Amino acid sequence: VCLMTGASGDIGQAFLETLSSLGLRYVVAVGRRENEPNWSALIQERKANGLRLHYCSCDVSNAEDVAKQLK
Repeated sequence: VCLMTGASGDIGQAFLETLSSLGLRYVVAVGRRENEPNWSALIQERKANGLRLHYCSCDVSNAEDVAKQLK
């Protein structure tokens, strides 16, 4: 299982694409966006083929937000 912060941006999605191509199967993606982002076509394809991706809205620079997510 991988916990990835900043996953909803372009760099985060590119990193997620790379990790999933190396066999990553379980991801908890954390980002500041309130709603789950529009994932790239490649990530959507990998989700259809078994990538388990859970998105959480959280500002990791805010201790209270992080504490809420860990409960």
